[in-house]
Amino acid sequence: MQHLDVPAGQSLANAIYTYFASVSNDLPPIDFNLLNLVTDTQLRAEFVTEPYQVANKLSRLNIYKAPGPDGILTWLLKDCAAYLSEPLAALYNTSLIEGIFPDVWKSAETIPVTKISPARSI
Repeated sequence: MQHLDVPAGQSLANAIYTYFASVSNDLPPIDFNLLNLVTDTQLRAEFVTEPYQVANKLSRLNIYKAPGPDGILTWLLKDCAAYLSEPLAALYNTSLIEGIFPDVWKSAETIPVTKISPARSI
C-alpha cells in the first residue's frame, strides 16, 4: 500500500476498511468457539497479548523509520495506537490460539547498507 486513494463518495474510514478487508481475504474465518480458551487464567498469563501492551509498543515506534511490507506509515500507527491496540491484540491472540499466521506477517524487506562508501564489493 504505497498510497491509499479514497474513491469519490467514500469516507477515509471506509477506504481503510476496504483495504484491510482485501488483505485478509485469504485468511480462514475466525472460530469464535476458541475464544472460550482465553478465559483460562494460565493461558491468559502465558500467551495472551493485552491491548495496553500493543498500545505501548505502537506508542514507541520511531516515526522516521520506513513502513513495513504493508506500507502503513509508522506515524499513523503511533498516532492511532489507542484505537488500533484492541483490534490488533485480538488479531494477535486469535492467530496464536488458532496457530494460523498470515504470510504477510512472515515477510520483510531487507536492504543491505554498506559500511564503506562507496561500496567496494557486495
